[in-house]
Amino acid sequence: MSRRTFVIRPVLAGFFLVVMATAAWATKITPFIDTGTLIERAKDIVIVEVTGASVADTAAFHDGMFAVDIEILMPLKGDKAKGRATLATIYPVEKGKRYLISSLGGSAFGTDLLATAELSQVLLGEGLKLKSLEEKPLKEQVSLVFQWRLFEVTVAQKSLARERALLEKAGAPNGAE
Repeated sequence: MSRRTFVIRPVLAGFFLVVMATAAWATKITPFIDTGTLIERAKDIVIVEVTGASVADTAAFHDGMFAVDIEILMPLKGDKAKGRATLATIYPVEKGKRYLISSLGGSAFGTDLLATAELSQVLLGEGLKLKSLEEKPLKEQVSLVFQWRLFEVTVAQKSLARERALLEKAGAPNGAE
């Protein structure tokens, strides 16, 4: 074995070890495929209201996740009952807002639910009444939440596009294009 091989092998082995260790520390985000698959993979699906620990609270931040105090308002799937719980999530939340949470199971630092998959945390529309979800099949409940949120995002995009156009016009020389 040449001196060059003798030096390169340990360097490559060390590099490989560092890369693998870094990958092991990363939070795995499961991609969204479709509503049926999301429902099938989820251990728990619940409607919650955030009661504490905002994203700005650095004390609630651990390993890329936020520990969030929640109130489970409506269990849709799984064994989680109504009441207080803790959510670990990689997505921002707002205190007082309601969300659909889909948890694949597991826990991070002792939490009850874990939201890391795409669309595992969806903001509920302001006008969406929980009563409208009652006595519907699970897929219809989840789809209704997604449809309502899509409507809100579409409206917000149109409003922002209009505001952008006005601001671009205002920012042009002499306030006109």
